[in-house]
Amino acid sequence: MIVATKYKHKGLAKMSKLFLQVPLLNYTIFPILGRSWSMLKVIVLLCCLPALLIAQKPTLPTDTLLSEADLAKKPLYSNIGQAFKQADKVYRLQLKTSGSLYGKVTEIHHRIDSLLNLQYFQCANEALEELPQSMGALKNLQQLYLSGNKITALPDTIFQLKNLKRLDLTGNQLSKISDKIANFSQLELLYLHNNKTLTSLPIAQVGKLQNLKFLNLRGTKIPREQCQKIQKLLPKCKVEFD
Repeated sequence: MIVATKYKHKGLAKMSKLFLQVPLLNYTIFPILGRSWSMLKVIVLLCCLPALLIAQKPTLPTDTLLSEADLAKKPLYSNIGQAFKQADKVYRLQLKTSGSLYGKVTEIHHRIDSLLNLQYFQCANEALEELPQSMGALKNLQQLYLSGNKITALPDTIFQLKNLKRLDLTGNQLSKISDKIANFSQLELLYLHNNKTLTSLPIAQVGKLQNLKFLNLRGTKIPREQCQKIQKLLPKCKVEFD
């Protein structure tokens, strides 16, 4: 810890009185050592270095978005621990059951937001009931596959994924979709079929997804009239419904 107060010293117009507490040595060094001011500056630097290193912790670089072909060439990580250790190299991640001993995947670690280059994520046919708020930090995510889980609602932060192109939520337990879905301006494929408790969609907001090419609403309780309205709003999109 450094405490500074105004103090005059020979050769220096205004300097601070420095109290340097070094926890490791458990003693205090007072300002004017009577010898070398340069030595004092070295001591100050050495004492402050750990704090400076922590404060200036580097941020992992984020690459530009990859094409679908280039993304497919990246290794597919399946061990979340290894992914965290090599965070800047992880573009594709798949979480899946590791065996009957451990059961199905029930949650996604909140530290997933450290995978800043992640552009493909899959966790299908597991036992997820919710998604961590931290997923909203994955700004480069393009493909998100979460079919066959028990997800009942999406966190608002998910709708911050403005580069998302594919979203598969087939066979979950969704009852509604937020009107923030309009934020998915780059979305091309949206799978919502077999969400048997899904009763409606924000029609006007879905109609803003002008890049959407395919929307599957089969096996839901969304009224046929709503599905037809969405089809009219998105003439270039193929909308499948019962």
